[in-house]
Parts: sequence; C-alpha cells; structure tokens
Amino acid sequence: MKSFEIKRGSDRLILPKISLGTVMAWNYEDREKCFQIMDAYFKAGGSCIDTARVYGDSEKIVGEWLKKQDRSKIILSTKGGHPPIEDLHHSRLDRESIRSDVEESLSLLQTDYIDLYFLHRDDPSLPVSEIMPVLHELVKEKKVRFLGASNWTAKRIEEANRFAQERGLTPFSVSQIQYNLSDTTPEMVSDDTLVYMTREDYRWYLEHQFPVMAFSAQARGFFSKYLLNPENPSIDQRMKTTENLRRAKLVKEISEASGQTVSAVVLSYLLSNPLPVSAVVGFSSLEQLEDSLSGQDFLLTQQQWKELESI
Repeated sequence: MKSFEIKRGSDRLILPKISLGTVMAWNYEDREKCFQIMDAYFKAGGSCIDTARVYGDSEKIVGEWLKKQDRSKIILSTKGGHPPIEDLHHSRLDRESIRSDVEESLSLLQTDYIDLYFLHRDDPSLPVSEIMPVLHELVKEKKVRFLGASNWTAKRIEEANRFAQERGLTPFSVSQIQYNLSDTTPEMVSDDTLVYMTREDYRWYLEHQFPVMAFSAQARGFFSKYLLNPENPSIDQRMKTTENLRRAKLVKEISEASGQTVSAVVLSYLLSNPLPVSAVVGFSSLEQLEDSLSGQDFLLTQQQWKELESI
C-alpha cells in the first residue's frame, strides 16, 4: 500500500494512503467481525487504525485486537476532546478533559502510547495558548507521538502551530477534515462543528504540504449508490448537485475504461492528490473492504484528476 512520511524532529511516521476508520457502529457483540476486518486490512498492506473516544466500543475492540499484534507495526490514531453529543457547542478542550480522554483511550486501547492523537473538535473562542501547552505535555510524557487537529480550520491550525513553534512546543503534524470527491456545502453538513475542505483551505494545505487524513473519503457512498441506482432512497438528495452528477458521469467513464470499481476510482481522487492524503475508510463487511481496496494502487492520470477537480 502506498504511503507518505510525517516527520517531527527525529521521529517519523509512515502513514498509509488508506487508513481503517472505525466510526461505524461497531457493537461489542460483533467484535469477531471487527477482528476479521482489521485482519483483512492489515493483510492488504494497511497499517493505521483510526478511532476516537466518542466512537462507542471502538477503542475497546481495537484494544482487544491489539493484544495479539506486533504493536511496533501498527499506527494507532485516536481522538479526544469531543463535546457531549447532546450539545456539540460545549467545549471540552480544558486541561482536565484532554488529559482524562487520553488516559481513558490508553486504557481501552491497552497500550502505553498513541501514535497520532487528535483533538476531535475545536473551540475557536479558546486561545491556542491554553491548548497547545497541554498537548505538548502529553508528547513529553511519551503518551503521544504526533499531534493532530480534527475539524479545525487551516487558519486555526496555522495559528496554533505558530504559537507552538515560537515557544518550542509540539505543533500539529496532521489534520483530519471531511474531504472527498463530492461537492460539499454548509447546507449539506447537519453538524456545523464539522470542517470540510474548501478551495481556500486546500490552497493552504497544498502550499504547506500539510498532511490530511480525510474522513467521509467515499462521500458516504454517494457515487457507488447513484451509479448503481439513481433512485436509491438511501441517497442523500442534497448531494444530487449539478457538480456531483457531472462528477458521477466522469467517475463512471473512468471506471469502465480502467476496469476499476467505482469505489476505487472515488478513493483514487484522494490517493492521486498532489497533497499528502490518507483516506480514512470504514467498512461494515469484508466485501466492502475488498471492493474499496481492490484498486488501492490505482492512480488517476494527471488529466483525469484535473478534470474531476475542475468541476
């Protein structure tokens, strides 16, 4: 599986271009199926599992699976500081909440360090001077290797990193935001605490070659569902924009010409990016995993990528 490198001082991490997401409702009773999915992902060359404190039993399941693995070969990515589900605008980026979430994640994951630790949400009203020193402590204590910002704007990441670098603190090394082939607008996002890739932010990421772990990497299955059955009732009707329908037509053409599945072509939009991107993809079955990973090394031509990007 293709990969790219993240560096911080002498420490470095080889991040695969496809990370295994666990946001789906993994029930503890179904852990054997979860184990099978993780086994199949690693057998296919993957190395990064992405989870979060707020993902139900996910950390517990990953922790049980991890006991039987070579920890040194696995990149664990998890997230904390998420607001209460019933009040997404309630900030949990205070020192106590951040440290408590980290300790609980370490306990459930049954490990003594986290490779990538993300703050799951931002609180723009909170100065970065109150956040970055707390995160730096976790790195110094060797509980965390690399820091990430999830659902932070490029402007806030730049502000936080400038503050950290000026004071010799650990900066953010990677960002998790919603990024995929589809046309995404604020009206489509029911949760206004989520951050999605905009044209303006993309220019910043590209200029700084700042790594991205893209969630909702397959656009919630829109292209696969639409091209199989345009009248599929499970399709979010808001996604049937003029731009997305034009992209779907081009995806179908590329799929037919290359012999790759629609899922593989949609993922390849991210994997072929001039920006270092790891697509975070979740699977509820081995069939879904095999479909998406069937073209893990397939890359769009520069012309195909530009045509999709220009729509």
